[in-house]
Amino acid sequence: MSAMHMHRIVSIVIGLMLVLVSGCDRKPSVAINTPASTGATGAASNENLIARFHWLGKSRLAGETNAARFMSIWNMPESTALENQTLNKLALAPWRLTRGDAATNGAPTAQMRGLLDDLVQAEWYLEVVRDVANQPGQVALAVRMDPERAALWKTNLASVVESLCGSKITAETDGWSLHYKTPDSGLLQFVRAGDWTLVGLAHGQNALLGEFRARIGRDHAPYAARTTNYWLDANVDLVQLNDALALGWKLPAGLPRIKLTEIGDGENVRTRGELVFPKPLDLKIERWRIPTNLVHDPLVSFTACQGIKPLLTVTKAWRQFNLAETPNQVFFWALGGAPFQSYFAAPLSNNQVSVLVDWVMNQGNLWIADNGMGKFNKVRGAEGIRWFPIPFMQPFFLVSPTNEPGFICGGFFPDRSVERKLPSELLYAVFSRTNLVYYDWELTKDRLEGWNGIGQILRLSTHHGRIPQNSASTIWIRAAKTNMNNAVTAVLKSDSHQLTFSRASTTGFTGIEIHFLADWLESKNFPYGFHTMLAAPEILGGGQPGLMPPNSAR
Repeated sequence: MSAMHMHRIVSIVIGLMLVLVSGCDRKPSVAINTPASTGATGAASNENLIARFHWLGKSRLAGETNAARFMSIWNMPESTALENQTLNKLALAPWRLTRGDAATNGAPTAQMRGLLDDLVQAEWYLEVVRDVANQPGQVALAVRMDPERAALWKTNLASVVESLCGSKITAETDGWSLHYKTPDSGLLQFVRAGDWTLVGLAHGQNALLGEFRARIGRDHAPYAARTTNYWLDANVDLVQLNDALALGWKLPAGLPRIKLTEIGDGENVRTRGELVFPKPLDLKIERWRIPTNLVHDPLVSFTACQGIKPLLTVTKAWRQFNLAETPNQVFFWALGGAPFQSYFAAPLSNNQVSVLVDWVMNQGNLWIADNGMGKFNKVRGAEGIRWFPIPFMQPFFLVSPTNEPGFICGGFFPDRSVERKLPSELLYAVFSRTNLVYYDWELTKDRLEGWNGIGQILRLSTHHGRIPQNSASTIWIRAAKTNMNNAVTAVLKSDSHQLTFSRASTTGFTGIEIHFLADWLESKNFPYGFHTMLAAPEILGGGQPGLMPPNSAR
């Protein structure tokens, strides 16, 4: 399976499992919902809708001509191996996360795995609504499947929820229901309507489930007719979702409502999104200050980002530097050739770089003495520092050279290439839009190689476990990257409360996102945590160039 869509599908499936598991484990804190109203299209009105997800299904994608390249990656043997590993882990998660590893013994995990397979293969549609603020939400899921598969769902889902909730289902004419905790609290329902299998979850009456049945009877589908056959269509307010379903997530304030669609054009995945914020954005757009004397060909990636000053000023990690200036723009780029040639630059005056150097020499070396290898050293003949020795790389930052004053720049390896000018096409892509906040272009294949090298060495140098080279995720990346082309991403400030997002890419993700996705999928506590943070630290031996024993810097 494509690891990219695996991530999105798994994220949604995790949410579904959390709803089921958490519903079994607690009593409602508020009264029963009243029925949700509907809009003219037969879908929940904007005031009631908390979340909506529509997945077209792998089986449908196989017949879509616009998914040809994407499906060629998904059908690779390495993709199948990664899909199987991920779904096997996910099938254990409801019991392991709520009751510990021992609870998986004798649990109906095989039945759970069958349900997960269908959520990947089949088309499904999910809504979460809430009629009144501070009331519990209602959930309805519709999965399109034939009668034979629906019969398996009827028995398999019953086994799973009985095991998780500790209650027995009640057989009904067209399905079953299950009350958990007390008869008037949680209600889980299973019914069949047309070609769709429906699952509903609510505290008391689930009007949304009845609405799904009415839509299917009228329109043969639980959603309103649409002109575009999106592969994935999502609309979610995470703050309301967390509150309505009492999920207990610790979310930062001011999160936006997220709208996302994905569809293919035969060669690329086209991703479109909107982030609608509850308050006006404190985001100042200035004229771009691209360091054209630092950024040059042969590029394999280039990123320009602005509006970062408000975020940095409230970030604890930045405030501890105690700088008088805070940059509003930052640029990243990488060169072809050695995988470690990745760089950054941000507007910052020389005297502030000096303050930053002094802080890192003091506080940074105190940290690295206990948490990594090597040490920070001042760069001779320049205002800056480098981290040395660590394997194969030479991370540094310093005041930019005289031909590009007023910047701090740095990277993972000195730039010794012959300079060629920054391509005019990239300059035009940035300067041609006055409301551009973020622009990123990359050759994904090259960036995957670069981020793997950088990420693995940083893990070694900070005494963390590397992502195993024989893991399913790493094997998938090695096999799939040869089929990956350019990825182009743009974020625009479309109005005072809203950012719009667009991307064209082979899989829907960029190189660094794929690298972190692999770290997540290989977590021993998946779907929680990252392998890097949970794996045992690797002890480095001597005899390798540039390596130091873990405690030699203390």
